[in-house]
Amino acid sequence: MVGMKLRILIVGILGIACLSVADPEPKPLDAREVFLSFADSFYDCVKDEKISYKALQYGLKGYHHLKSNAKLKKKTHLTIVDFSLPSSEERMFVIDVEKNEVVHKSLVAHGTETGDLQASTFSNEHDSHMSSLGFYITGRVYRGKHEESIKLHGLERGFNDNAYDRGVVIHRADYCDRDFLESNSNVLGRSYGCPAVPFNEYDKLLNIVRDGSCFFIYYPDKDYLRKSRMVNSTKGYENFLESYGS
Repeated sequence: MVGMKLRILIVGILGIACLSVADPEPKPLDAREVFLSFADSFYDCVKDEKISYKALQYGLKGYHHLKSNAKLKKKTHLTIVDFSLPSSEERMFVIDVEKNEVVHKSLVAHGTETGDLQASTFSNEHDSHMSSLGFYITGRVYRGKHEESIKLHGLERGFNDNAYDRGVVIHRADYCDRDFLESNSNVLGRSYGCPAVPFNEYDKLLNIVRDGSCFFIYYPDKDYLRKSRMVNSTKGYENFLESYGS
């Protein structure tokens, strides 16, 4: 239902432009304006999931930036980790981009040196034990010390491009569930920089996001938002308009 409403909205916006025949030189569609209208409406539909507006907006923009990239093999889902939220709240959101709805959400840990209840400090450096911001593409599943884990390939130079070599992966951990929160003053356990998640429904998550999907870790860090190519590129707007206008 959410997906249908949003598609009707986009078709309406595109249709209004096409029907402006009275204007001998109609203005071309503003890709940024159409995208932001879509993001606003999408947020209205999913805000009860508690994801922040900016995390959703930047996540969708980056996803569309990457959509035509051959490395993005799985284009149905976008995963957003919203570290503007405290660790006591569900802050991993898996979005079905075709249906435009959140299909899975869970608790997720940040690095030991990134913060306590609230994430605040991030790093791309080896042995920093911090989380890294930005866009990733998920890799293969391998069996390591955390059993089945998902490799992550960081796409943003200076922010997360060391993630693969650092061993930053998606894995499950026993310090990432409600029982741990209750025993630890409502603060989730922390990792060495990995987005660790609960055991519950991990197999479902693994099968959705593995092998070439878009994965985004967000925090309103001024340096990241100023320098990120994904966040500041216009390609995301253009690809979005092309995908809905075709």
